[in-house]
Amino acid sequence: MAEAITDHIWSVHELLHCKLLTTHQPIKRRGRPRKIVCSCGYVCPRYSVELPIPEEGDMNRLFRCCPRWVALLLIPVVMWAAGCTAPVQMPVISIQADLTVVRLVVTLYRMDEMQHVALDAPVVVQERDRIELDETGRARLRFSDHLLVELFRSTEVYIENVSLEPSNLVFVRLRQAAGHTRVELESIARARLILETDYAIIRSLDSNTEFATCHAPEIVTCTVTLAGKTEVEAQGRVVTVREGQGTYIFPGQPPQPPVRLDLDEVQRWLDQIRSKEDVPDLVELVLAQIESSGPGTPTPPLIDEPAGDASDAEVWVNPADEATYMRIPAGAFTMGADADADHSPAHTVYLEEFWIMQTEVTNTQYARCVEADVCTALYNERWSDPALADHPVTGVSWNQANAYAEWVGGRLPTEAEWEKAARGTDERMYPWGNQSPGDQHANFNFMTADTMPVGSYLAGASPYGVLDMAGNVEEWVADWYANDYYAASPERTPLGPENGFLRVLRGGSFFHNPMQVRVFTRAKALPDSKFDSVGFRVAVSAPKN
Repeated sequence: MAEAITDHIWSVHELLHCKLLTTHQPIKRRGRPRKIVCSCGYVCPRYSVELPIPEEGDMNRLFRCCPRWVALLLIPVVMWAAGCTAPVQMPVISIQADLTVVRLVVTLYRMDEMQHVALDAPVVVQERDRIELDETGRARLRFSDHLLVELFRSTEVYIENVSLEPSNLVFVRLRQAAGHTRVELESIARARLILETDYAIIRSLDSNTEFATCHAPEIVTCTVTLAGKTEVEAQGRVVTVREGQGTYIFPGQPPQPPVRLDLDEVQRWLDQIRSKEDVPDLVELVLAQIESSGPGTPTPPLIDEPAGDASDAEVWVNPADEATYMRIPAGAFTMGADADADHSPAHTVYLEEFWIMQTEVTNTQYARCVEADVCTALYNERWSDPALADHPVTGVSWNQANAYAEWVGGRLPTEAEWEKAARGTDERMYPWGNQSPGDQHANFNFMTADTMPVGSYLAGASPYGVLDMAGNVEEWVADWYANDYYAASPERTPLGPENGFLRVLRGGSFFHNPMQVRVFTRAKALPDSKFDSVGFRVAVSAPKN
């Protein structure tokens, strides 16, 4: 083939034809990348044909042709020269990043080679470098004048990508494998940062943004926005964390709703960790502030819109009882499980969007209803005990629970709504997943022999951030009970049997065993029954003012 091409290569028409042939005709591989040495003397990576360099006379004869043909030739010649050069890759313009050690020991790993970094002697770092700090180390990463990342003790960070995007936007991607960091974007910087942990992605949304992040592998990731706003993604869900807010993420779960934090406390924590003081992990500070935020609202969100206008938020605070409600999106999920029991067969149910209280109704909240002369006093007097103010109210009948729900503008959730809020869409066995329950997940199996304050078990959150869906107290739902209802349940918005003499209970209580606190386990009782292990929560179809 090469000889045939050479015979005619120096006519303009045939030269153009030769270009097409050598570019497009398939040539058998020889067990290695194919390449061609072209008539221009360059190497092309695609084919394995060699063409001779032309004689000088042939070239002179070529340029004596019609100028129109010569002009026409210039375009493919330029293309030929570009196509026959060695494979060209578009260069990635990098921004220089410097690592400065503030306190030893800090170790830099490059291509698995260990380099100890001297104190106050900046070194240039590059993509794929790994930085490790021991229990006393402290360092700073600076990306030109755009971005500062502060690294604290016992931290491990990978530099995944540092580049300048076409719009002159500095892009940095880091992976935080462990420890604590603080990120600060300059107010005039055109920069974007993505910080990844094992199960969360944190993005800066604005210039002049500052945030701190903690990560404990296989336990938790947390982040606090000190200025500007960030975006946190996990398990396909995204929340925006604004200035003064924080959130946390457990493995395999979406981000928890952002909560307002005391930034003065966070700043004091930063000052302490910068020194040699022994301080707890940042997540302990975040969770401590959540727990002290007040009874009945263990994770109160900061909502920019007026109360009652949920907009596109994932949470809503009901002005009637100041309780936090979580949004459960419309869609299908699998309800029940295949077994020889009243929760079979497993079947697909479609529900419209609804909102459900993040925790059970507390004694304090129920007491307000009694004070308003709407709800009736309870027999067990726990509801009026100040020591139990943030415990779930118990000893309520189905009718008393329903009266409270109507007072706050809601209703009891249907059995299907309750299970979706607890289970999500992945057919999990418990709100937190398929892992057997432990003392970090729920109050069950006589671990405490009594109720616990609502929201005490953050690790037991459902995929939608709903708490206490397993253990603590069983919960009334709206439906009448029938043991064979699932066999004939409608596919859309099931409401339970039209009548009956027992109402459904869900979730199990502090004395139920692991089998009885599964998300699909059903229980039942007479509507007038009152137990010290039974409470309830409220649902609404849509937020209301």
